Amino acid sequence: MAKTSKRDMPNLESYREAITIMMRYGGSIETIAIKLDVPYNYLLGYLNKKGIITQLKNRSWTYKGKPKRKNRVTEKN
Repeated sequence: MAKTSKRDMPNLESYREAITIMMRYGGSIETIAIKLDVPYNYLLGYLNKKGIITQLKNRSWTYKGKPKRKNRVTEKN
């Protein structure tokens, strides 16, 4: 991504509800930044400033968990 000045960044206030919905359904901040075409640090700063991260701090973090182990049934003879 080319370097852009803060003046060229979109107003994220208009995307606030969409960002909240994406985060509620397990979207990572990296993915949301890519979809909105803004730098990760710019989006993270906005989320911290508006308190959205603290509002959604108990959401599930799908990328942090280990892969779930499948229960395999073995037949006993």
